[in-house]
Amino acid sequence: MRKIIIILASLLFCIAITANIMVPEPRLLVSEIFFEGDEWKIEAVVIQGYLPQSDNLDSVILETSSGQSYFKPGIVVAEGEMIMITKDSLITPLSINKSGDFINMKEYTYGTEWIEWDLQWIQNIKFGDYEGSTCSSPNEGQSMVLQQFELISVILVYERFFWLVKENNPTPGSDPFNCSNRDTISGYIYDKNMNPLKGAELRYCNKAGSQGTNPELPQIITDNYGHFDSIMMYSKLYDASVILGDSIILNTTFNIELDSSNTYIFKADNYLVGNNKILDNRHSASLINYPNPVRDQTTFSITIPENIHFKNAIIKVFNCSGIIVDLIPIAYNNTNIYNVTWNRSNNFPDGNYFYNLDIDYKKVASNRMIFIK
Repeated sequence: MRKIIIILASLLFCIAITANIMVPEPRLLVSEIFFEGDEWKIEAVVIQGYLPQSDNLDSVILETSSGQSYFKPGIVVAEGEMIMITKDSLITPLSINKSGDFINMKEYTYGTEWIEWDLQWIQNIKFGDYEGSTCSSPNEGQSMVLQQFELISVILVYERFFWLVKENNPTPGSDPFNCSNRDTISGYIYDKNMNPLKGAELRYCNKAGSQGTNPELPQIITDNYGHFDSIMMYSKLYDASVILGDSIILNTTFNIELDSSNTYIFKADNYLVGNNKILDNRHSASLINYPNPVRDQTTFSITIPENIHFKNAIIKVFNCSGIIVDLIPIAYNNTNIYNVTWNRSNNFPDGNYFYNLDIDYKKVASNRMIFIK
């Protein structure tokens, strides 16, 4: 058994090494971009453990929408060192359009192979009115920072990701990968009929559920009136989802600008509170059970539009702690009307229970029942 474990560990280690060789991580990462009139400065850091091919930048290219240029020969770098890049650092000076552009760095040699690494897959440096931008152009006196987040996944694999955000207090030459400014967001989340949605989450970072540091990303949850607010937001464009229970009821975007009123009202046009019905573009299903309250047995009555054809449908029964206590599969029929009899287990104590109807892994209806003796 011990030999098997050692062999498996060795294989995993070899796979990890091979993966790193095939897809090398960029050695030189941009940490801050600062404009002063028509001039620009780029703060960059040689990340630890990943020197360029030599102790200089001779094989590295800087690229913007105006073209690309190699660095001047002989710019020496060291592991963990911070450097400042300007037009004078390049053989052919490049311009960066302050109103919108992209910034990239590439190195074309790696070992005995020719492999091109670039920053777009890890840092995605696009700003202003450039297509795919997630950060507006900086105003006079502002900079843009690549804010770094460090995560450890459940399998203890180190991971990093970056957000390009705006900074009111530029620090080119110090404090890399860290933005000091935060701003506020507030607003309301409503359903189709403008009923407030209590307990809805505005999820703006899918990685936030991991063990993240530098810094925390606070959850944004609505109160009883559908209201939400946070004072810890970076200045950037966010892709977000509104999540209620275990369902995504709206995908949206919102933008945070420093020193601005960032107030939003989100309306989930495909979601309706009440009548135990959840609506979306694909499904409009009704779900009830009778008798209710339940002593020993109840029947779930389900109606699904006739034009809906599904592969998987299931009723999930939850206790008041949100733990699934039973799963009831539903077999498709042409009428899309279903009556499913269910026997309550003796292991289920009296009290409130909830149940959802999931069609093709999406919650489409829910209701509540009470167990009594």
